[in-house]
Amino acid sequence: VEKRLFAFLKNYIKENHKIDIVAITGDISFCNREEGYYDFKDWLERLCSNIDVDIENHVIMCPGNHDKKCEGKNRDEDGLNLEKCEEGEVGELMTIDKIRERQEQFQFFNDVCKKLKMEPLENFGTRMSKRAVPYVMGTKKIDGIHFVVLNSAWNSYPRDEKNGSDHGKLLLGRRPI
Repeated sequence: VEKRLFAFLKNYIKENHKIDIVAITGDISFCNREEGYYDFKDWLERLCSNIDVDIENHVIMCPGNHDKKCEGKNRDEDGLNLEKCEEGEVGELMTIDKIRERQEQFQFFNDVCKKLKMEPLENFGTRMSKRAVPYVMGTKKIDGIHFVVLNSAWNSYPRDEKNGSDHGKLLLGRRPI
């Protein structure tokens, strides 16, 4: 697949097209496996060298829901605590008792971003907390375009054991928005 992708991109560039920005939109390493991130790092370096894109300044990345830890029941008892508005409705406020766990699960993602010398995302001039995860929520300006990265997976709702899906349960909350 890699050879075909690189051949396609090389041909695309030969036809007088330039690739200015690469956006990686998640699902980089299944279940937050460290080796998956380092395999990805090597792959991204090969990709960007083949298409002449500077990783530090022209790549934007955000993890996806498959980039979070998924051992055991995947956030069943330890899942996100939400305040309820009305019966059956999820509220806008999220409690912070699990925030450190949420941030730590993207440590390998952050490590790879640092190794790739990517600049941390700006969070509109401020950090939400001193422990804020620097590469998963915020903005990055590339060639005059402002990209907004909102990682809905970092606060994903506990997995639905009946149908095994996070579909429709990836939450951001009012403050990040």
